[in-house]
Amino acid sequence: MRAVVSALVVVCGLAPAGCGSSKPQDLIVGKWELVHADVKPGEVVDEFTKDGKVIGYRDGKKFNERKYTLADDGTLKFVFDDGRDATYKAQVTKDELTLTSGDGGVEKFKRTK
Repeated sequence: MRAVVSALVVVCGLAPAGCGSSKPQDLIVGKWELVHADVKPGEVVDEFTKDGKVIGYRDGKKFNERKYTLADDGTLKFVFDDGRDATYKAQVTKDELTLTSGDGGVEKFKRTK
């Protein structure tokens, strides 16, 4: 009986981790590689952290850091240290991130390992 209870505790404890969250705020956390014809693979990577920071890497070296917020409606706002900001419409899945700017420009990213 003790073994059955222990097995149930393990299975139930792992179930939420396996399912993951479908909220954009959770899906965006991680490293994203820019996919663009003019950029070689791995050249431009942005890392979104849970605490609202984006760390930009260029050729593997830290390039910049900025803050972000992502609303439930997909509005993604970046705020730079100098006070400038930029707003995008974000579509994020487990493996793809698409950012559309106000003027219609589109940037596509794929999740890195």
